[in-house]
Amino acid sequence: TQYGALFRANFNLNENTQLLFSYARNQQDNGKRYDQLLGGDGNNIADLRNLMTDTFYARLFRQNLWIFDNGSFTFSYNGQREERINQGGQGNPTGVITNQRERTNVFGFSFYLDKQIGDNNTLLFGADVYRDKINAPAFTFDPVTRTTVDSRPRIPHGARYLSYGFFAQDNFTVIPDRLQINGAIRYSVASYKSRASNSPPGPGGVPLFPDDSQRFGAFSGRIGGVVNVTGGFDIAGKYTRGFRAPNTTDLGVLGLVG
Repeated sequence: TQYGALFRANFNLNENTQLLFSYARNQQDNGKRYDQLLGGDGNNIADLRNLMTDTFYARLFRQNLWIFDNGSFTFSYNGQREERINQGGQGNPTGVITNQRERTNVFGFSFYLDKQIGDNNTLLFGADVYRDKINAPAFTFDPVTRTTVDSRPRIPHGARYLSYGFFAQDNFTVIPDRLQINGAIRYSVASYKSRASNSPPGPGGVPLFPDDSQRFGAFSGRIGGVVNVTGGFDIAGKYTRGFRAPNTTDLGVLGLVG
């Protein structure tokens, strides 16, 4: 069963300023991981319950901002929650039932400013930052003894993830109607932190997951150009370098689960 809702609003505060709001919710109930059931991984239960996402942003856009032509400032929120319930590898009806609930809340802010410099050059620069907080309590239920105990979550409960970056791009018309060059550069940073103090005690009082932290950073960018050979015929080329930092799933399950 799936549900959805969407709301958007747009306000013109004056001739140079515009304010936008957007909110959306999507929800799916009673989902099943059929690839993990009998005929797949062999689980008796492989439910994915209450899968829900909430997204919201408020964006302020202004023309003629100080010395710049345009400026945009965005605050955003993204929330996702889900509940994974699994039982019994290879069809074992007495296997323990694991329950893993996850909720991720992400708050973000981004902006950019642009300026046309002369007749042939446009410069844009900006930055963005996003902060993740993960709540992931987990437990197992034994259908034989009817007991429940805390278990290691898929991603450590209370984990934090911070990502941010700075970027700039430039479009330069070298020869009007003949040659245009554009380039962009970005420096991205991501940091992950998990604390054993957020874990309930496991066997012998040992935390279910250890202290862990990682930091990643790199430059990425592109440079390219467009040459107009003749009317209606252009040649374009570009060179790019990408970067993707490991996300919380990559880091949280490494060496622990899965």
